[in-house]
Amino acid sequence: MNGSFATSSAVTHTPRNLAIRLSCCGTFNFLLSNGSALWSHASTSLYYIERRHPFG
Repeated sequence: MNGSFATSSAVTHTPRNLAIRLSCCGTFNFLLSNGSALWSHASTSLYYIERRHPFG
């Protein structure tokens, strides 16, 4: 830990371990962000869209 904030390395291990534990329960997809980095896990196909200006 760095002060009151977790490092990116520490934050990466927690969702990975959680995803492994939850995978036996069925399909589990997630996106997790701390405002600087984005982590994702997909037990099925995971898609994304990217919005760009102009929005319309």
